[in-house]
Amino acid sequence: MSTNLPYIFNFGFYLSQFSVLFIFGLNIKVLLISIKVLIVLEYFCLMSSKTSPYQI
Repeated sequence: MSTNLPYIFNFGFYLSQFSVLFIFGLNIKVLLISIKVLIVLEYFCLMSSKTSPYQI
C-alpha cells in the first residue's frame, strides 16, 4: 500500500496541472469570444444610434 501512494500522488499532481491548463485555455477562449461579441454589439449600437435618435 505504501509503495503505491507516490504513484497515485504523482498522477493526481499531473492531473491537477492538466486540468488547470485546460481551464486556463477555456478561459482564454471564452474571453476572446466575449471580446468579439462586445465589439459586434458596440458596432451595432453605434450604427443604430446613427440611424435612429434613440440611443441604446
